[in-house]
This record gives sequence, C-alpha cells and structure tokens, in this order.
Amino acid sequence: MNQVVDTRLVKDLEKILSENQHKLYQKLIGRKVQSSSTPVVFNNEPMELTDDQKRLWLVTQINSDSHMLNLASVYRLPLDTDIDKLQTACNHLIGLQDQLRCYVDATYSTPKLIVANDLSVKLEVIDVQSNTLDYHILEETNRTFDISCAPLIRCLLLRTSDSLTFIVVMHHLIADGISQEIFIDQLVKIYNDQKIQLSNNFSSYQLWLKKQKSNSEYQNQLAFWRNKMEGVSGKLNLPLDYPRPDVLTFRGKSLSRKVSPKLYSTLKKYLAKHNLSEFSGLLATYASMISQLSNQQDFVVGVPSASRLRHDVSNVIGFFANTMAVRLKMEKHEADQDLISHVQQTLDECFDNSLVNFADVIQLANPERVSNYTPLVQVMFSYLPQNEPKYIHDTKIQRLPITSDSAEFDLFWIVQENDDDGLDIQVQFNSDLFSIESVDNFINLYTDILQKLVRMESPAADGREDIGKVEEVNDTVSPLHLTSNFTVEPIKPVLDFLLEQTGCRERAVVSDYDQVIQELLMPASGLRQSQNGGFIVLNLEKWLSDDFDNRVSDFLSAVTTACDSGCRLNGIISTRPSPKLMYGEVEKILDTEKELHKLANEYSFSFISFNSIDTSERVINYYDEISREAGDIPYTPEYFAALAETIGGLHFTQVFKPYKVIVLDCDNTLWAGACGDLGANDIVIDEAHLKLQEKIIQCQEAGALVCLASKNTPESVEDVFSSSKRMLLKNGHIVAKKVNWEAKSTNIKTLAEELNLGLDSFLFIDDNPVEISEVSMNCPDVTCLLYPEKLDDRRRFATNNWLLNMAATSTEDVERTRMYRENIRRNEEASQFTNFEEFIKKLEVNVDIRPLTKDSISRASQMSFRTNQFNATTIRRDESEFDEVLNNSNQSCFIVSVCDKYGSYGDVGLIVLNIEGDSVIVESFIMSCRVLGRTVENQMIRFVGEFAKTNNKSRVIFNIEHTVKNEPIRKFYSTVFGSGKNYDSLDIKRYEVSSGTAAIVPLFIEESGGKEIKKSTPSVGAKINVEQYQKVLSVLGSPKKLVNIHKSIEANHQESEPKIDFIRNESSLAIDHAKTSKVDIVKIEDNTSLTPKVSESESIHSQEERELLERSQPFVDSDLVNAIEDKIEAVWQDVLSISRIDRQRNFFDLGGTSILMVQVNSQLKQRYDISLTMVDLFKFPTISGLAEKICGGSAQPNKTEKVSSSRGSKQRQLLKRSLKRKVR
Repeated sequence: MNQVVDTRLVKDLEKILSENQHKLYQKLIGRKVQSSSTPVVFNNEPMELTDDQKRLWLVTQINSDSHMLNLASVYRLPLDTDIDKLQTACNHLIGLQDQLRCYVDATYSTPKLIVANDLSVKLEVIDVQSNTLDYHILEETNRTFDISCAPLIRCLLLRTSDSLTFIVVMHHLIADGISQEIFIDQLVKIYNDQKIQLSNNFSSYQLWLKKQKSNSEYQNQLAFWRNKMEGVSGKLNLPLDYPRPDVLTFRGKSLSRKVSPKLYSTLKKYLAKHNLSEFSGLLATYASMISQLSNQQDFVVGVPSASRLRHDVSNVIGFFANTMAVRLKMEKHEADQDLISHVQQTLDECFDNSLVNFADVIQLANPERVSNYTPLVQVMFSYLPQNEPKYIHDTKIQRLPITSDSAEFDLFWIVQENDDDGLDIQVQFNSDLFSIESVDNFINLYTDILQKLVRMESPAADGREDIGKVEEVNDTVSPLHLTSNFTVEPIKPVLDFLLEQTGCRERAVVSDYDQVIQELLMPASGLRQSQNGGFIVLNLEKWLSDDFDNRVSDFLSAVTTACDSGCRLNGIISTRPSPKLMYGEVEKILDTEKELHKLANEYSFSFISFNSIDTSERVINYYDEISREAGDIPYTPEYFAALAETIGGLHFTQVFKPYKVIVLDCDNTLWAGACGDLGANDIVIDEAHLKLQEKIIQCQEAGALVCLASKNTPESVEDVFSSSKRMLLKNGHIVAKKVNWEAKSTNIKTLAEELNLGLDSFLFIDDNPVEISEVSMNCPDVTCLLYPEKLDDRRRFATNNWLLNMAATSTEDVERTRMYRENIRRNEEASQFTNFEEFIKKLEVNVDIRPLTKDSISRASQMSFRTNQFNATTIRRDESEFDEVLNNSNQSCFIVSVCDKYGSYGDVGLIVLNIEGDSVIVESFIMSCRVLGRTVENQMIRFVGEFAKTNNKSRVIFNIEHTVKNEPIRKFYSTVFGSGKNYDSLDIKRYEVSSGTAAIVPLFIEESGGKEIKKSTPSVGAKINVEQYQKVLSVLGSPKKLVNIHKSIEANHQESEPKIDFIRNESSLAIDHAKTSKVDIVKIEDNTSLTPKVSESESIHSQEERELLERSQPFVDSDLVNAIEDKIEAVWQDVLSISRIDRQRNFFDLGGTSILMVQVNSQLKQRYDISLTMVDLFKFPTISGLAEKICGGSAQPNKTEKVSSSRGSKQRQLLKRSLKRKVR
C-alpha cells in the first residue's frame, strides 16, 4: 500500500501551475534553465514509462474506474467562436504534440507508451440549459479513460443560449498542470492563425534526463538530499478537529479568500526593499503559520515544481511535474526578514538540485511509514503569478473553477495573483481532519502574519483595514432551486441572507418564470438534477381562471412522475390567495391542498398550507394587486420575507440533524424567579415560558430526550413540577435531572455517559451568559443557546426557533423517553453486578430478527440516516430505496427489535444482505447504541451465519467502511473477526468467515466494545454557527424586520465600506437600528451642483434657440414638479434604502432592478394615487424626468436621460421576456 500512497503524491501537483512557472523560478530564485545540447529524436517507437508514469499506471490497475487521474480544464469562450475552426485547431495540435496521441500497451514485458498516427479528436457540441451546465461539466470531468486506447484526451463544447463552455480532459499519464496551460495557449494561437514550433519532445527529453542521472552531478545532488533530510521526522502535529483515521483518506473540501491589492502591494514593497522575492515571503508566512499551529520548528513543506530543466521543452506537453521537499529549520515561530532570507536560500538550494525526483527524496529521507500520513510531506504551498490573458476575437477567455471533493495532502495552500492586483488564497484540505471553521481560522492567522510583516515596513499602520482586507470567496456555495408559477425572485435575497447567517452552504437559484411542470418533468432541469433538491412555491389562485381542475391534475401527475424518478423535492409551499377571492374559489384551493398533503406524506416531502405561513398579526397587508398586474408579483415584500423564512426553516431542519438531547436550565428559563427563594407558588410562569414548554413537549413527542441541569436544591425543583398548576412540562416528559451545585458542564458530561450519546447531539438552553460560556468552554461540542431576557424575544425564541422544529417519524420517536428512562434503570442495576455476563442474563434480553415489511420501512430509513457509531458501511437509504430492496430477489432485509424485563427497546437494528455466488455479503449492519453490549450485536452475526447456511452459502463477507464516527463497530468487528483485509479503497475493510463460524459467534467476547462509553466526536456534517444563529433568531417570525435588514445590507453593499453594523453582540439583532438607519449612497457636498454638466457641443448657443425651445414646451408649475419629485424620492428611498438621492441619477445605477421598479409603481399608486405604466417608469428612470412626465411636461427624455432610458428599456425587455418565456 505504500506504493499506492507514493503514487498519490506524484499525482499532478502541478495542475494549479501556470505556463509562466519556469520564468517565475528564474525571476524569484535566480536559477538558470539549461539549454539544449542533445539532438532531438522524433520517432514513434514504443516508449518506456518513466518511474512516475509507472506509479500512475499502477493506480489505474488497482482502480480502473477512478477519475482521480483526470486533469480537467474548463473555459468560457466567446459565443461567436467558429466551432469548425476550433475543431481543426484541436486536431492540428494533437498532431503536433505526440503525447496527446499516446496510449499504454501492457502486452510488452513492461507497459509502454505507444504513439498513434493520424489521430483526431471529434469536438462534440451539446446544447444544454443554463441550469444544467454544472451537472454536465461534472459528468464530463469525472468520466474515466481506458488507457489502452488512444487518445487520452477529449474535448467537449457545452452551448447554452448565452454561453459557450469548452472542456478539456487529459489523463495524467500524458500531461501535467503546465501541460493544461500549454494546450489552451497553443490551441488559441493555432485558432488565431499563429504558428507553433516545437524544438523537442517528451521522449527525447526523458532520454536526456536518464543520461543525466548517470553522471557525477546527479550523485552530488543525491548527496545533497541525503544530507538535507538527515534526521527529519516526516510528521506534522497539526491541530485536528476530528481524529485522524486509521488509514489515509483523500476526501477534501476547499475554501477561498481574497487579499486586497493594498495589502499585497505594501508587502511587495517591503520584500523588494530587502531584495527578497514574493514567493519566498509568502512561503515564509505559510511556514510561520504551520510552525505556530504545530508548535514545531523543523518540518518539510512540499512545493510544486515544473521540472522542465531545459528551455526546449517549455512548450511541450507531457508528465514532467515533480514535488520539491523544502525542509525548513526555524529559530522561532514568527515570520521576519531573517526567516524569509532562510526560505529563499533553501528554495535556491532545492531547485539547484532538482534532478532528483520526489519519490527518490522520500526513499533517502526514509521517514516512518504510517498508513494515515502521507510520507514526508503533509502540507503543500504554491505561489502563482498572474496568467497572461488569452483572446479569441478580441474577447478574453475565462478559465472557470472546478470544484473538487479530494485532497492529496492535509493542507494545500495555493496563493495566486489575480486581475485586481491582489491575491487569491485557495486552501484545499482533508475534510476528515479539519472543519471549514478551523481552516477559516488558519487563513485568518496567515493574513495576520502578513499584516505583521507589512507593519515592520509601516509601523504607523494601525488595524487590518488600514493596510488591506481579506475577503471571503464563497466557492463552497451550492444551489437550492426555487420553482414557481409566478414571479418569485423577491424571495431570493431574504432567503439567501437567512441561509448564510444560519450556516447553510446553499443559495437560492430561481428557475425560469412559470416553468413548474417543465422543471418537474424534464430530466435535465435544475430541479431534477439538483443534489440539494428544491422547493416549489405555488399560487393556486392563478390557475382558477384557466381550467383549474386539469391544471391541478397535470401538476399532481408531474410531481408523482418526478418523485418516482428520484427527484429530490424538499417541499411545496402554497401561497395565500387574494383577500377578494370568493368563498367557493377558496374551497377549491383548500381541497387541492388536501391532495398535496396526501402526496407529501406518500413521497416524504414537506407541504405547507397557505394558512400556516403567516397570521394577520405578522403580515397585515400581504397582497399587492398593482404589482401583480405589472409583473405577476402578487405579494408585498413582507409576505415574500415570510415565504423566505418558511423555506429557510424547512431547509435548515433538513441540513442540520435534530438534536437528540435538550438540556434545560430551570430558574428564569422554564419560569421566572428562583424557586429555592420564592417557592413553587410565587414563581412566575408567563406566556413566553408556556410557549417554550409547549415547544419542548413537541420536541419530546418527536423523539428528543429532555433533561434538566439546574443549580438548585432537588426538593425546590421537584416542588415546582409536582405542585405548580401552570407548568405544562411534567416529570413524565423528562428523562433525567441533574439538580445540584456542580458545574453544568460536568452534569452534561454525566448525562452523556448515562444516555450513551455523544455531546455533539446535545442542545443546552440557559438564561445565564456565564453558564453558557462555562458549558461552551468545557463542552465545545454542545450547542448552547442563550435564553433571552425581553418578553418579545422570549416569545420568538420558542415559536420561531428552527433548532426546536422536530417531527416524529416513527413509533420509536414517540417512545424514546420511556426507553431511555428504562435504560438508566438498567445501568443502575448493572453497577450492582461484578460479572457482566451475569447481569445480561438477569436482564432477560430477547432479540427478535424478522424480515422487513412496508410497515417498518420508515423506521429502517431513519436508522440508516441517524445511526453513525454502530453502522458498518454508512449506506443511507430513503423509503423508496428500501422499497427497491424488498423487490430485489438477490437482497434480503431484516429488522431487529429487542426487549428485556424492563420493557421494549423497539426496533434497534437493521441488516441488509446480498447474495452473490457462494457468498452472503453483509451490505448494511446497523444497531442503535442503546443496546450496545447487550449481546444483540453478537446475535445479529449469528443470524447472518444461520441465514447463509439455510441458503446453502459457504461464506459470509462483512464489509466495513472507516468513518470518523463508527469506531465502536470497527472495534467490535476486529475483536470478533481479527484484522480483515483492505480492498477497493483504503477506507474499506472486508472480513470473510465461513457461515458455520458466523453462526456460532460467542455471545460474550472480552473487549467486544460492550462497555464502550460513546465518545463525543465533532459532527462531520453541517455544523451550526451558534453565535450567528443566536443573532438571527431574534428576527425569525418578523417579516418586516427581515425586509428592513435586507434593505440595510443591500445599501451597505453599495458602499466601499459598510456603515451599518446591524448585528450586535447581544442575544438579539439591533433590528430597530436596521429599520431606521439609512446609508447615503450619493454623497453630496454643499458646493456640489446636482445639475449634470453639459458639454460645450450640447449647449444651446443662441438666445433665439433658447426662446424657441421654451415656447415649444408646455407650461409646468415648478412647485408642483418639486412636490412630485419629493414623493418619488420618498418611494425610491424606501425601495432602495437610500437616504439622499441625486434626482438626476438613474434608478438602475443606484441598485434598482426590474422587480424593484414594479414595487416603485405599486408604492406610487398606493401612497400618492399616482398611476403610471411600466413603460413610463422604464423610459424615465430618473426622479426629475419622471416628475416632469407626471406633471405634463415635455414627456421626452433629455440627452442625459436617454442613456438611462436605454438601460431601462433593456431591463424592461428582460422582465417581459421572463414573463413570456416558455419551454417548447
């Protein structure tokens, strides 16, 4: 397996390097690339694979279906690109670069590269929809190659109505990262009729390189690396969020930030002053960060190397890339001039000895080989200069980013100059080791070190913003599709705000107007293709005037078809009809909602009736007839905000798993006052306390375990529960109480042990910030929410708290409190026994294993998704997938229920078996930790063995996949079966035993994991940002406040520096401030005229011309115009959230959109009874021009306004097209 690990390391570490890399090394380090001295030999003889190519070939033999070795590039080309000419250029380039015509022939004694003659590649063109573009890119870049067939390159064009996307995929055997840049550069040059001349080829260069390794210089370089790596440890002790897996994994994510041009410019000045390179300065900053994180001062950083040691291969495509192992010995952790000088000298030495490849350096270093560490190098750094732009038809080609779900190293730090003269920082990291939050902190540390370096040059600089700022690049965002039969765009900004603030990675993507049926039925639609699913927002009233019954029937049929085809439909939201609707029409809508509710239950998606979205108390004026007529926007911004909150809450509960345990404080949380001082009769239980208790009871009925953690005397608390008539929460709702004077974190840890649940499944609610801080510090995995002090905030905390939105999905949910209370009694009895076997026998455990039926499918699906610690393969199945299992003759599924003398545990286990040949393969082996150590797991294995014997199968194969959380079942398997063996993946083990052996597994096995207490491990899924969530919580349930916050944010985004901090570091948002504060978008000095300057050529020169013009204009009362301008400005201020507006400025230049223009039209009519057409508003998009139009003036836009009007016309046409667009 070490070979495989090494192969991963020689995978294309150069894929992020540009074609300027060799120039960069000369510029920054001073190395000279050697000139050619060997004649070039062009032939088509079979070529020996290089050592690095052999390692890649080995990977393809181990896993031929993997796309790991694909090198993909994606470009946005001009729409007018001549596709035939591009096809010709591709084939010309493939004929020129022999590596692009290669394939591997394994029939020789050793595999060889063969160059095919007269080979061409067909440039396929596929017409796709914009909302499916990402799906097609992912599909093409992940499609594997057959390396025994040429070519090992393919090209594809994806064409939409407004874009042309060019995809190039090469196999790593024939190319590296610089080859990707060479390919696009030469392709564009050939397309633009420029000639390409090669001076060498890959095979000749490799022959030259092989000769170099036989001379004395190579021996000297080997000696250098042997000396350089002497005594190196080869392991970094980075602070991990999750335990390092037993076997190395390559699952990854990425995070990006931008460093401002100001900061980078200041840094370059500092480095230039001391004759230091940018590369060295940025690498030294990285080394300082790694040193501080690991508390180590001697370690190795990997640096990608182009490894093109001669000028004549600078434009040749092939696998040249290498990794330079840069060992840094630091005297201190901090970055300063001395460290940068040390880094620059070390880089110079390493690149001067670059004949030795990385694999040989590893052998010379001979580090300790550990299966869960990459050998020698765990962190990488790359610095890239800005790429030279490439053009087709004078249009710049844009390279598009490609998301990756893999990471070859623990951390790969990529710093690249961008078009803004700043820096882009991209961090690729192993997501089995680090959370996104931690990597974000790493980036902050890195930029802080940069700031300190700059301050050495500019001591007066005070604060990050004085030098430059670091901005987030949200490259981890994924789409959440919204589809509707009316204009639903106003939902998006508020929904995106809620998703961002509550830690969701998704952002709303709105489908084309009125395309609900098409989105449901078209396989390539955004809704059907979305991995995150989507929501349908439905205005049933709209169909009343158009054959309502048939429209509804078509919609229900389309939903059924989509769900049967695997579409992930998250929910359907029915919106409130017009208040003027007749009773009989409302009845039709309500009847349709009943049908939708049935469909939602059948296919397990959410359905929200219009009656449950808002109340008259929250949104009084929800309907807008004027905007409905103008743009099919039937609702006010407040109602759209209520819809956004509804969708956000549904999505939130689907992304964040519900907490299993809710721990409550008592005094001033469940009631007001200290019960120990006041007594049960004098405490206050107001409306907000009752609402919280109601919500907690709903959570308990949905399966949450409710516990108490209170600093009090047990008698005082018990007196409240037993004697207070206003208490809704009763002792029967509570599974455990910790009422004492110990630290609450200690009590919570005790509860975790008693319930055998991880701390990351706990939610703690307390009114005291000190208690919240204490628990947060000592139990960082526990989610802690501060219960607010004000009555309105407390009401909102209970009624609109997304974390408390739970629903029972199985009988076990309802019975969970009883089961856990019984389990506590079992544990208490167990403590009285010294012999574990004797205790189990006394429990009288009865295990019932029976075939899965449709009645139990819901519970089976729930176990597959919720069970992590005792889940062998973590295969998740929804209810429809379990239906498929039941209908598959080669699969068998069994559900396990358990009871003992104290009562029933319910359904606690699941087994899915596949029959293949003479074997029974255990595909899923799942058990609740509530029965861990009760011999249930042993009896389940026995059952599998008996099943195999009954079906005349000789062996049983137990598969187990290593995950962050399933240590208990891994330990159990290894205790029962031994070591097992790896297969297919480094993360999966296979245990093969005879059916007879499985059938007689002992019930009591020493160290079987039965007494294992569940350890808390951080969640590997979405993790809530508690601080942000606590702030947002105070506006949930208040659409008007949400609208005001969004307007404030939008106003801030138009400023170079935000001026409204609408989120205060308190338990709630400063909503009133956000409502009343405005941001000046247009800054007007006292001596600044608002009249636009008129050029000399535009002025009217003669008095006669001016008089003639004035006589041709109708008389307009200037006072009336000013009054109308005031009214228009007031509406604009409200819609755009701008306090002062230049009345000559264009609406769209101030941040206006077509949707906002519709709101302007509605507000003018409702507030001032000013009736206009949408054409008028778009034609006169300035306040002064529109006021003159209203007052009966010239009604002709002036020259300054014509430019504005043309933009408004374009916006109007876009709005009209969006309303009329249909899929044919």
